Amino acid sequence: MPGTQTKKMAYYIRVLGTQLDRPPLEQLREVASPALVESTTDQSELVLKHASGQEIAIIERNETAEGLGADELAEFVEEVAEAAPTGAAVWLKNYLSKVKVIYAFQLLQGTDVEGGWERLHAVMATSGTAPKVSSNPTAKVSLMRRDIQLFGSSMKP
Repeated sequence: MPGTQTKKMAYYIRVLGTQLDRPPLEQLREVASPALVESTTDQSELVLKHASGQEIAIIERNETAEGLGADELAEFVEEVAEAAPTGAAVWLKNYLSKVKVIYAFQLLQGTDVEGGWERLHAVMATSGTAPKVSSNPTAKVSLMRRDIQLFGSSMKP
């Protein structure tokens, strides 16, 4: 429609961690290769990108003691309270009580090209939180859906 702007949706995968330890930046760079990992000075935000410069993901680290991480964790706990099956909800609520950090992976256009998913999952797996990656494209979509269901997701305009 002329004169109408289309807003692009940002997709996020959240990975919940029970340890505050950060993987060393050099280790992340090693597992991401041939993709590159750039960091802010305090490593609260990383950019995973192809050597061509096309960005794969922006990765934010939020501790759950306060601020955005605490808000997100409270939202997850609230959503789980009404979830079924009850046994799974109880287990998840117990697990959420142990979460100390949330990594938010904002998926960008580079995810779908030049092995972007493989590089993304390699970085996620460095902290031991991501599922193993399959070379089957259908399995990758299934893994993504599973990650979103397990770890929460959001879309922002």
